[in-house]
Amino acid sequence: MTIKKDKFRLPLAAMLAIADIVTSINNNFVLNRQQYEHKLEKNIYYSLFLRTLLDTDCAI
Repeated sequence: MTIKKDKFRLPLAAMLAIADIVTSINNNFVLNRQQYEHKLEKNIYYSLFLRTLLDTDCAI
């Protein structure tokens, strides 16, 4: 029984294309999460800064 190599070319190409799409989607989610965490961190520092300004007795 002989197996032709052509039978595996299309499924292999399809699997590689799907893997490439999944990897790009995953990278996009990771990048979005990192950007969100950076914005959240900036907002936390800004709110702490405002809170320290409001808690001090000095005139602004």
